[in-house]
Amino acid sequence: MLSQSPIRLTLGVICTALGLCACGSSGSEGDPGGSTGGATGSGGSAGGTTVTGEAKAHGMFEIHYVTGATASSSYAEIGGFMYDGPPNELVIWEKKKTEGDCSLYTPRTPFCASCDVSAGEQCVGDDVCRTPPSTHDVGAITLTGLHPPSGANPLALTAVTNAAGTTYLCAETLPVPPCAEGGAVRLDAAGQGDYAAFGVQTQCIAPLLVTNPTIAIESGKTLTLNWTPSSATAARVEVELDLSHHGGSKGKLICETADTGSLQIAGTLIESLIALGVTGYPKAVVTRALTGNAPVGSGQAELKIYSDLYFVVEIPGLLSCQNDSDCPTGQTCQVPGQMCGISCTSNADCPSGQTCLATTNICQ
Repeated sequence: MLSQSPIRLTLGVICTALGLCACGSSGSEGDPGGSTGGATGSGGSAGGTTVTGEAKAHGMFEIHYVTGATASSSYAEIGGFMYDGPPNELVIWEKKKTEGDCSLYTPRTPFCASCDVSAGEQCVGDDVCRTPPSTHDVGAITLTGLHPPSGANPLALTAVTNAAGTTYLCAETLPVPPCAEGGAVRLDAAGQGDYAAFGVQTQCIAPLLVTNPTIAIESGKTLTLNWTPSSATAARVEVELDLSHHGGSKGKLICETADTGSLQIAGTLIESLIALGVTGYPKAVVTRALTGNAPVGSGQAELKIYSDLYFVVEIPGLLSCQNDSDCPTGQTCQVPGQMCGISCTSNADCPSGQTCLATTNICQ
């Protein structure tokens, strides 16, 4: 599953501190369909009993197209880590139904009675505790197939090592796209300590261009999403709809499909997602990605190149807001939902013809 990157928040913090601005960005939530707290990883405890698993190489390196308001303000950021196990997922996303290339997921937070928080353990499954994986130095890393302003080919990444581990960043701001569509892009690591030298390759993609003027949904109605397809035939496109992320997501629709230029999302799935509840500024994220993998000892490394676009979803009757001045007379900006409405606890609180929605406690 393509999913939002689990490494971008850390890269952003480190890049900002070091002034390597081409390499940072925002973070993400847990990945629906991803790790749900299984027995792999660098070790942990379950039910109070210490469990030690095999530490496997888990390299995650990314080339991300950051889309600005203009072509000149867009840039490509590069960075990554070599972990000694998969990152912990603190929310379990459970698949509820599937139609076509799309599935509805709802979140569940696992419960652990005895995680040793002082030792850094996190609850990743019911009564399964694990410390987060550590990052490691894998020697010099270079990338070939890119077109940085300096003309460097291969392009060397900068290793930043401190008490928290090792982060690999780029020191140049690259254009979008940073390579020729369909061309090979390869990452090579020299190896260091317990990690042998490795190389991983993927294909360059074109920046994503969604051709829908807006993303508007309505309960029970099919949504057709259109975009300009890539000539890199192995590329995949993911669409994520999250209508309730303010105050904690109630559910998500995740679609993963071939990069053909069009996707239909069933109205029944949209109806189920809306029924879980909506808040202000509902979001849609559309991502084109192509990922290469290569073995590293008993583990692996991946090189992912991707382009993503964010949209505020339009839903009939929903008016998003930052404060009361954004709302019509008689309505207020609901906190933390960030949507205009009349607060209610029952239908009696609502004007004639409206009902109190249990999912939002707002009259509609």
